[in-house]
Amino acid sequence: MISATRERAHVRSSTSAAAIFATARHKSDIGYAKTHHVQYVPTRADALEEEECASGEADSKFSAAAEAMLDGNGEAEMEPSLVDFTKDVPAEKLERLYRGAGKATQFLSLPERQMFTKMIYETFYKDEGTKPMDPAMLYQASLEIQWVEQWMTNVAKEKQLSIDDARREVKKALLERVDLHKPLSYICGSQPFFGCNIHCEAPLLCPRPETEMWTHWLVYNHLNRVRGSSEQKIEETSAQQLNILDVCCGTGCIGVALAKHVPNAVVTALDILPQAVAASQLNAQRNGIPESRYKAIESDMFDYFTEQNASSLSAVAQINRQVENSPHNLQAAPERLLGTIRPEFVGIFDVIVSNPPYVLPEQYIDLPRTITHWESKTALVGDDYRESRQYLYFKELCVHGAKLLKPRHMRPAVLRETPNMVIEVGLQAHMVADLMEKSGLWKDVCIHLDYGQQERWVSAVASH
Repeated sequence: MISATRERAHVRSSTSAAAIFATARHKSDIGYAKTHHVQYVPTRADALEEEECASGEADSKFSAAAEAMLDGNGEAEMEPSLVDFTKDVPAEKLERLYRGAGKATQFLSLPERQMFTKMIYETFYKDEGTKPMDPAMLYQASLEIQWVEQWMTNVAKEKQLSIDDARREVKKALLERVDLHKPLSYICGSQPFFGCNIHCEAPLLCPRPETEMWTHWLVYNHLNRVRGSSEQKIEETSAQQLNILDVCCGTGCIGVALAKHVPNAVVTALDILPQAVAASQLNAQRNGIPESRYKAIESDMFDYFTEQNASSLSAVAQINRQVENSPHNLQAAPERLLGTIRPEFVGIFDVIVSNPPYVLPEQYIDLPRTITHWESKTALVGDDYRESRQYLYFKELCVHGAKLLKPRHMRPAVLRETPNMVIEVGLQAHMVADLMEKSGLWKDVCIHLDYGQQERWVSAVASH
């Protein structure tokens, strides 16, 4: 089971995260050769032990409660129209878990709650369960109603809405959820991500649990290693500013979380969408990150740091030779010049992270309306030119990323052998790993699995 916060994040993106991409991955036969060993890296950290222990009791109670709903044959004992997890009757067998509010947040009547629970279950969760009328899926459907009501409690208080007006807004929001497949993160306007409250708005991508996983992994397994070192090393490195670059930042969830959990981090975030730049800066502010530690810039990949000139052609030729020699079926595309990093930006960052467009066009057409009707296709697949040439994004990360990172002797001592490039990927994980290794710019290239045992991110250490 998962903690309340993580469960909330999982439910909000359940129709647009692991299950969706896992299905697309298993159905696709794109032809990428698996050339690298893939490892699952646990993300447990001592700093989270207390939190996990605290949530463990609630998780075990929920497991017992869910079992109590089943009859001897493992079938659901209750009809979905009777399942309501915020009332004592008739579902008194289930404790009111993960409730942060009382009756003041209940704008709907019991029949209305039953109706919307069934509608949400039938629309989003019916096919996700392990058995017909899966109690866990019914529970998640009911949680959506609870969160919308909790959200409306805050809105009603802020706008001084009457009970009747608030009730109408709740019904409107739930109908948008069911009929328009509007993501819950857009309805409520925010989503939790690694201890941060992230403002969400269309068409920016809703933060995914898989992204949260590798952000957590990077912080607790690597960036915060300073805390476990000797006092002398802490004194040596704590005064050092850790400069982090977040490429394709979207809502800024990754960079904001890194700034929040790594005290000496200063984050620069890049995105091609002006709306993403504004939203990420807002998210830094609402999570207590001062402007001195977070700056969002409108930029198509690394354009902000580069200058286009004739010398860039040699870099394109070199990378295209690597593409031609790759076991993967790729095409060279010299039209997109890589440019060269301006001298003042060479070697200024300690770590680079990126969640670039990586959903293949073949996958995109099979994604649900929750994604395709609401979230930016550019952020998922790429712009019109690069959606069929997604390797261009990874080319730039490979070449420019190495140039922007500090040489080994300038990195904090305890971070010199830790990954300083992390890229979220999909089916092209092995292609990206091949590209990085053959470039000669990277070492210790690793592919990591997410919660669904899917290849989800590539990490590497700059070789210079």
